[in-house]
Amino acid sequence: GGRLNAGLRGDWTSKDGRLRLGATALTDTSGVAGAGDRTELGGVDLRARLSEATEIRAEAAISRAAGVNSTAWLVEAEHHDGKLDLLAYARSAGQDFGVGQMSGAERGRRKVGLDARYNVTEALALTTSAWHDDSLVDGANRTAVQAGATYRTGSTDGRLGIAMMRDRLADGRSASSTLLEGAVTRRLFDNKLELGAASSISLGKAESIDLPARHRFNARYALTPAVKLVGAYEIADGRFIDARTARGGLEVTPWTGGRIVSSLGQQQISEYGKRSFAAFGLAQALDVSKSITVDATFEDSRTIGGFDATRLINPAHPASSGGQLGEAGTIAEDFTAATLGATWRRDRWTATMRGEWRDGQLADRKGVTAGLIRQLGEGSMVGTGFTFTRAKDKAGASSEVFDGAIAIAHRPASSAIAFLAKAEFRADRVTNAVAGEAGPAGRTALTVNGDARSRRIIGSLSANWSPDDRVGEDGNERIVQRNEVGLFAAVRHNFDRFQGFDLAGTTLLGGLDARIGIGDRIEIGGVATVRASLADGTTSFAVGPQIGFVPARDTLLVVGYNITGFRDRDFAAARNTDKGLFATLRMKFDADTLGFLGLNR
Repeated sequence: GGRLNAGLRGDWTSKDGRLRLGATALTDTSGVAGAGDRTELGGVDLRARLSEATEIRAEAAISRAAGVNSTAWLVEAEHHDGKLDLLAYARSAGQDFGVGQMSGAERGRRKVGLDARYNVTEALALTTSAWHDDSLVDGANRTAVQAGATYRTGSTDGRLGIAMMRDRLADGRSASSTLLEGAVTRRLFDNKLELGAASSISLGKAESIDLPARHRFNARYALTPAVKLVGAYEIADGRFIDARTARGGLEVTPWTGGRIVSSLGQQQISEYGKRSFAAFGLAQALDVSKSITVDATFEDSRTIGGFDATRLINPAHPASSGGQLGEAGTIAEDFTAATLGATWRRDRWTATMRGEWRDGQLADRKGVTAGLIRQLGEGSMVGTGFTFTRAKDKAGASSEVFDGAIAIAHRPASSAIAFLAKAEFRADRVTNAVAGEAGPAGRTALTVNGDARSRRIIGSLSANWSPDDRVGEDGNERIVQRNEVGLFAAVRHNFDRFQGFDLAGTTLLGGLDARIGIGDRIEIGGVATVRASLADGTTSFAVGPQIGFVPARDTLLVVGYNITGFRDRDFAAARNTDKGLFATLRMKFDADTLGFLGLNR
């Protein structure tokens, strides 16, 4: 469509590395103002290391979209000296600021705060957190303070403190909560079992919806060093909220620093004449045998009765007990969802299948995915698979997608020739769609209003020839692949009419790439693509030069410019055919690349 998205970034760092000044400029068509509205953004930033223990950071920016200017800024000071950890901050962002990179809960807010921790001894520490949060769009604000002391030993953790919130709601009402907090955690049986209890007692009326009186009990048991069984039960009792929450499930540590949690929980809430909420999830993989693995997920969310969103200080942020953000900005959505899948591996065969079912307040969804791969030899394989999804929202919009393919790939490490052949059938169908979207029901390749259907068969072949060259003198010769020639051929047949246009017919597409290496890190070349429609005899071309750089090992950045071009969504992943500037990044991944995850063990 002739639109251009671009960015420019520059920074300067002092010789001693203590000061960095930077500036950023962006122009984008997908900003906060809405799809298609251009947003322009400019910003400056600063980072100053005052000492080894203290750093100052600051940013300021302005964006403009649909004739509206919006600003954002932040200032942070961070200090760590072994005894004291300190973070002071002030930040602000307009409601319409940015190009969609910020959370909706952060826009239209101004917040000033302080987080501090002082280690009295190795076991005893004093902590405090204080902040003031102001809305820039209405009169709501919150002042909060939390202070306490923590005591940690090898087998026991304890905490005692006080928390306070003072809220002013958007309609002028006020709410406040002050609570005494205490918690203790005990580890038993060589840290295999962990038991904990926490309680906060209200001093007066607990009116803030995010700070009710709470009582919590939790347990964690290590089934293996990497897998823990966890469970928790919480009672939240405030003037405007009454919640019961139960959670249980598995906590998995796949590698150091990583954690995956799946839980089974149930929550019941009563407020303003009884509101209840139930949420529970389950996700687990089970090895049935050496060849078969079965996995399943289950999740349910229920809201019975009403929820007073006016009690929230920030309507884009859910309540701390019983809240969650749903589709289209809703506080919660009632739904039940489940998946069931299995994987089979034996010798050179791998097969997988997964079914999905979701019954929701806003949308229903059903789908199945299956795949089969056969390894033919070193660097060669054949595979097939399909995905089918049907979705419908409560307003009547629906979507249906089927995508099936069979492919064969040949790329031995010792061969100068590699190719990928693929045959694909895709069918998309929408009913009562708006710009191709069926609300929360799902997305398709169609971008129309109303009803539409598209069915097409696509066959393609990509081939690559990289001959070996010998460089260096006798005794120090090495083999390199400096030159590369690529060929692409494809055929597509459409079956349907589309918004009154007869698109039935056959399209042929062919392409040629040629690249020559100059040294170890630079290559130059060109790309040419032609598309011909057999139905109406029209022909389109995409031709232009390109240059490649190797910025890091096993990485190639290619920048090119098509002097003339065309757009084709079916082949966009295989060819750069749009007119104008383009860039692609190619990276090599193997077992050594991801070895730090421990996957090869």
